[in-house]
Amino acid sequence: MQLLLQGVLHAVLAGVVVSIVLCPVMIGFAAIIFSHPEFADALPMLTKLVFASSTVHQLVITTLSPLPFAIGQVQDTGMIFLASMASSIMTELDPDVPLAERIATVLVHLSISTILVGVGLILTGKARLASLVQYLPTPVIGGYLAYVGFFMVKGGVALTTGVSLATVHGWDDARGAGFLEDNGAGVTLVDVYSMFDFYHIHWSVMPGQFLTMLSMFVMIAFASSLDIASICMGTSSNMNYNAQLQTVGMSNLPDIVYFAFSPQRNS
Repeated sequence: MQLLLQGVLHAVLAGVVVSIVLCPVMIGFAAIIFSHPEFADALPMLTKLVFASSTVHQLVITTLSPLPFAIGQVQDTGMIFLASMASSIMTELDPDVPLAERIATVLVHLSISTILVGVGLILTGKARLASLVQYLPTPVIGGYLAYVGFFMVKGGVALTTGVSLATVHGWDDARGAGFLEDNGAGVTLVDVYSMFDFYHIHWSVMPGQFLTMLSMFVMIAFASSLDIASICMGTSSNMNYNAQLQTVGMSNLPDIVYFAFSPQRNS
C-alpha cells in the first residue's frame, strides 16, 4: 500500500510539473497559430481553445497509449500549417466580411482539418505504412527539422522582442512598457463557444487550403513516426509504429463531437 501511495504521489507531482511547463508553451502556440493581426482582440478566447484541445489530446493519449508517461498536446509541426491556413483565410476573405464570420470560418476549417488529418493517420497506421519513415533520406529529415526549428525561433523572437525593458519591477511595469497585453476582463467558456457561428461560415475559401492540409498530414505522420522511434530508443521498448500512429490519429477525432463548441487542433 505504501508503494502504491508513493507511486500515486510521484505521478501527481509529475503531472503538476508537466502542466506548469506546458502552460506557457500552449500560450505561445496560440499566439503563433493566430498571429494574424485581426485575431488580436479574440486571442484570449482562442488561447482557451488551444488549452481545450491539449486537454482532449492528453485524455485520449493517456487512455490509448501503452506508455504510462505519455504526454499529448498541440504539436509544433501541425502548428506551422494551422498558422498558415488561419492567416491565409483571414487574408482571402474580403475585409468587408464581419470579423466574427471570418474567425468562425477559420475555426471550423481548422477543426475539419484536424479531423481529416486524424482519419488519415488512422488509415496510414491500419495500412502498416508508418515504418516507411525509416527509409526517408537523411537530408529530408534534416530539412524538416531545420524548418521546424526556424519557425519556432521566428515565432519566439516575434513574441519576445521589439520592446526594450531596462528594469521591470512588476506586471504593471511590463504592461506599461508594452511587453505584456493589458489586463483585460476574464473570458468565460460561453463566450468562447459563441465564436462558432455555423450560419455565417464562408465555405468557399476552404478548398484553397487543401494542399496546405495535405502537407500538414504528411508532416504530422512523419513527425509522429520520428517521435515514436525516439521513444523506442530512449526507453528500449519495442512499440508498434502503426498502432501508435493510430493512437495519435484517434486523439484528433473528438473534434467530431466537440468542434461545434470548441475547436481544435493538432496533434
